[in-house]
Amino acid sequence: MNYIVVLGNGLIILKDNVLDLSPESRITALAAGVLYKERHGQKIIFSGGHTKGRNKASEAKKMFEFMKNKFSIPESDIILEENSIDTAGNAFEVKKLLPDNSNVILLSFVYHLPRAKKIFKNFGIYIDKEYASDKVLEQNSPLYDEFLSKFTLKRRIEKILKEMFCLLLVYSIDPKGKILRIITLQTRGGSLGFLPF
Repeated sequence: MNYIVVLGNGLIILKDNVLDLSPESRITALAAGVLYKERHGQKIIFSGGHTKGRNKASEAKKMFEFMKNKFSIPESDIILEENSIDTAGNAFEVKKLLPDNSNVILLSFVYHLPRAKKIFKNFGIYIDKEYASDKVLEQNSPLYDEFLSKFTLKRRIEKILKEMFCLLLVYSIDPKGKILRIITLQTRGGSLGFLPF
C-alpha cells in the first residue's frame, strides 16, 4: 500500500491567540489532497505534533482540517501522527505507523525535502517517491498563487539558509537529528525531557 507522508512546516499564532498553519503547511496540506486524488497513495499520514503547546491543536490536525475543506477524502484514509515536534520525530513516529512492505511517498516543501529524506533513511524508512508540495500545487491547482503570495522572498531565503545549515549537520555529525531536536526544543521553550532516539 502507498502512504503519502505529509510533513508540515509549522504553525503560527495570529492576533487574538488564534492558531493557523504557516503558508508552507497550507500548500503542503493542499498538495496532499492533490496527490491522493491523483491516486499516488491510498492513505495519507499527516505528521506533526503540538509544536505551539499541548493545549493547542497539532500540526497534523490543522493540516488535515485545512485539506478536508478543499477535498472530499474519506477519514478512514487519513492517519494523524501528533507526537513529533521536528523532522527526526516525524521519522521516528511515522515508522511506528507504517506496516511492513509499505511504499512511502514523502511530501514536504521543496527546501525541506533533502534533509527529510536523509533523516527518514537514517531511521530505516525507504522513500519510494518524494514530492515538493509547492511544485505539486503549482502544477495542479489554481489555489497556488493565493498561498504563494503570502510566502515572501525574505521568508524563502531565511528558510533555505536554515535548511542548508540543518542539512550540513545531518550529513556531518547529527544523522538522526538529536542536536537539531535540542535546538528546536530550546527555541520553542520546551524542556529536553525524554528523547526516544
